Amino acid sequence: MSTPRIIPTLLHKNGRLVLSRNFVLHQDIGSPYEIPNRLKHWDVDELMFLDITAHWSNVKPSIAFERLLKTVRIISEKCFVPLSVGGGLNTINKMRQMLHAGADRLVLSSEACQNPRIVTEAAKLFGSQAINVCLDVNKTEGKYRCFIEGGKTPLKTSILDLAKIIESHGAGEITLQAIHQDGKACGFDSELINLVSNTVNIPVIALGGAGKVSDFIAPFQNGAHSVAAANIFNFHELSYYHIKKAL
Repeated sequence: MSTPRIIPTLLHKNGRLVLSRNFVLHQDIGSPYEIPNRLKHWDVDELMFLDITAHWSNVKPSIAFERLLKTVRIISEKCFVPLSVGGGLNTINKMRQMLHAGADRLVLSSEACQNPRIVTEAAKLFGSQAINVCLDVNKTEGKYRCFIEGGKTPLKTSILDLAKIIESHGAGEITLQAIHQDGKACGFDSELINLVSNTVNIPVIALGGAGKVSDFIAPFQNGAHSVAAANIFNFHELSYYHIKKAL
């Protein structure tokens, strides 16, 4: 088993970094180059860089992807921690380009959920350790549903069945993102984390809901292998140090 990780997460939209709330409200927080440079000095375990431009802006996916490639190339020149990158990775060619640009891991989402065979192909070419599939989950009327396309389109497959399918097709890990907790700083969804972690044997990264240092303890108690967050690392100085110390 690999070492548990605490992973600052950066959302990239239209060439800027943003904070998100429920996948709908996006607040500009600065340059995609300055913030990663600040985080690297914290000796972080990993950075997750996710582009959401194509889902939330009137920009052609091809243009958004080319801009993401350029951004990752620049970041990776100075960022000497593992870098996971997602956004528009719906073909093997795009995945290869992103790895060549400097990404260490690929974060797949919509395409992987609709066409799990691409996960198998990517894992064979690049290794399972490089393939992270992000499952965006919302809780409505007491039930969990998985969504694609930036949380806009629901899937019929249940979240647990989808997690098992993704695992069987060769993914090395799953990022479990709770849309209903996103940006609320109210803590992680322990029930969701527990359900998925007990369903698959690959590492599960919990994402969505962190608001204070103590919030990072529950995901590990409920089966998460690693924990990712965004807002807390942008608004709280020394937050990474305090989280590590608390754990």
